[in-house]
Amino acid sequence: FGSDTTETIADSYEWSKDGTVVANAQTITVDASGVADKAVYSFKATIGGKVVASQSVTITNVNDGKGGADGKTSYTHVAWANSADGTDGFTTVYPNLNLLDGTKDFSGNWGNATPWYKNGTYGKLSVMSFNTGANVGMYKSFTIPSDGIYSLSLLCKVETGVVGQFVIEATGVPAKIVNVNPTDGKFVTQSYSSNFTAGQTVLMYFRFKSNEMAIKDGLSVAGHKIEPGSTATPWMPSSTEVTADDWPSYIGQYSDFTATASADPAKYTPWTVFKGNDGVGIKTTVITYAISISGTIAPTTGWTSSVPSLVKGLYLWTKTVWTYTDNSSETGYSVTYISKDGNNGND
Repeated sequence: FGSDTTETIADSYEWSKDGTVVANAQTITVDASGVADKAVYSFKATIGGKVVASQSVTITNVNDGKGGADGKTSYTHVAWANSADGTDGFTTVYPNLNLLDGTKDFSGNWGNATPWYKNGTYGKLSVMSFNTGANVGMYKSFTIPSDGIYSLSLLCKVETGVVGQFVIEATGVPAKIVNVNPTDGKFVTQSYSSNFTAGQTVLMYFRFKSNEMAIKDGLSVAGHKIEPGSTATPWMPSSTEVTADDWPSYIGQYSDFTATASADPAKYTPWTVFKGNDGVGIKTTVITYAISISGTIAPTTGWTSSVPSLVKGLYLWTKTVWTYTDNSSETGYSVTYISKDGNNGND
């Protein structure tokens, strides 16, 4: 319960199987007879009316023999969302905080803002659309604080008949220009990651490819973001602007033998609340793997960032460590049996 390492008993517990409550106890036992193919078991623990812990695990019933896992690699996929069904703000990449201020409503000083005007909203964000005037992109300059990799991204919409250009300018290097074709009436994310050096001034903006294309409402933008690292994550406010409601509130996960995570929120059910009212969010997620002779006791050594060589008859463990923005952390495990070859059976 937060930083209280002595707390071992909650006021109440609730276990669910595939979203249906099955027990109100601290511990339950699951065996193969209760799992026809695959089932997601989840719990939540409550103290003083507040959910203080929650987790879920996907259990797969695998028969020995070639019809089972047969040496495949197990993958655990995690996603986050703003709603209990996973459809609002669904993302498989947890968002970083923004290094730019004023990107929710274009507050503060934006360069070349005159030809653009506020034109409604997109989710939590104000939208700016091209109005009339010079073919220039609206930007907010940013000074790189330290050497390293940074990702720059924005949401843009390009109407039929025009072509947009996503432009990154940084002092001392040639501009990076990417043409963006019509987006079928939808906002899409444009991003760019590169090494930058401390003191570089960076501009990120969106414009028409040519002056002849500069027509009213031909381009729209929202959600400008600069963040550390090589992956552009969903838009978030800066550290001085963020509130508890800006962080994703729900987490879902499932395991299978496919490396690519599904974009279908229904695959991650049941979605569970993973942060309290204090607005704590996840800062980092680290996944490691280990082989063990036991399917019930997690290994204490041998954890690696890549899947080790699989050994039939042993167990592949997956460990996920979530570090939260208050620097507390939680650890979750899933385990998959690496089946042996059994006797041949009927198809």
